[in-house]
Amino acid sequence: MPGSLLERWILDPRLIVILAAAATLHFVLTAPGERKGIVVGWSIAAFAFVSPICTNRPVAALRVPIRRPVRLPDPACQARDAVPLD
Repeated sequence: MPGSLLERWILDPRLIVILAAAATLHFVLTAPGERKGIVVGWSIAAFAFVSPICTNRPVAALRVPIRRPVRLPDPACQARDAVPLD
């Protein structure tokens, strides 16, 4: 069981670099007096994105059936293609 939990972590280097760059940019562009919660906030966000919480393998009880989008007919095409009834 612990081995399977370790396999679920998302350790994609691109994701980690993007999160680190966004956090650093936010930290640098924020005034020194307003930086209080930036590190904590970005740490929580990074944990949420990298942890098994955000995997593409949801728990069976939380699965929601995905429905295909319905294509509605275009009224302009219906009017153009209509055959007049005599």
